[in-house]
Amino acid sequence: MRNQRLWLLIAVLLLSNCLTVAYFVTKDEKVSQQPVKEMKKEVVAKVGDDVIYRSDWLFAMEKRYGVDVLKELVNEKVIEQVAAKYGVSVTDEEIERELTMIQSIYNPYEQETAFDEETLKSQIKTTLLLEKLMIKDVNIPEEQLKAFYEDNKELYEIPETYHISHIVVKTNEEALEVKKELEEGSSFSALAMERSIDSLTASRGGEVGYISKYHPHIDPAYLEAIEKLNVGEISDPVPYEEGYAIILLQEKNEGKSFTYDEVKEQIKRQMALQQSEVTFTPESFWEEVGVEWFYGE
Repeated sequence: MRNQRLWLLIAVLLLSNCLTVAYFVTKDEKVSQQPVKEMKKEVVAKVGDDVIYRSDWLFAMEKRYGVDVLKELVNEKVIEQVAAKYGVSVTDEEIERELTMIQSIYNPYEQETAFDEETLKSQIKTTLLLEKLMIKDVNIPEEQLKAFYEDNKELYEIPETYHISHIVVKTNEEALEVKKELEEGSSFSALAMERSIDSLTASRGGEVGYISKYHPHIDPAYLEAIEKLNVGEISDPVPYEEGYAIILLQEKNEGKSFTYDEVKEQIKRQMALQQSEVTFTPESFWEEVGVEWFYGE
């Protein structure tokens, strides 16, 4: 039954593909204002005697992802404008609730990219606005909503989750050395990038993400070590796959049971979307808001 909660996570992760590229292209306004001549001179990488200029990099990014990224940026604006037109909004409480649910089922070990909380919140808001627009004229009887809640209460029982980072090394002795360096004031993220053999998290400064107290694919000993930590503390060496991990507990979210009233609107969206025979996309509203597309012309 937990799979029914995956619909939002899938939508968010799909939306993030293009937005991640958009972030790197647009995050620095100064870059977009740089004269072309300056960008041609700015070196972003070297390979032996060959250099790669910022202008080459940006051109390659646009060529590979330009259409998709531009469409996502347009769609964000479209959704915002249409939502405002019809008085559709998303509250902070709704965003926080969806974020909590995503964190409880998101498996960071299966993802190459970690998503920071603010990015997730932004993507959740966009997804929820679109879904609310899709079902704004749908009415579902109260008794059906309550019946769904009673039949699927486990969907709204959120277990305790932990936001962690770790540094993985080959031997227990190395792990003890890492812990000593951390206790002497070394940066956890810097040490993770320098010494961790976990290729998935090392480049992110050891960032693992959120894991559930009852995560089925994580060694119980690893989870037990996390449970003993207070926020901000680091663990003793813990056996991990082919080595040993030093774990940092960054945040702890207590488990929560959502009441019917708290998730009523979410249930309505889920049921309405499942029953709908028509699939709406942001492009469905382009004509309504007057989108003009010049790219590629």
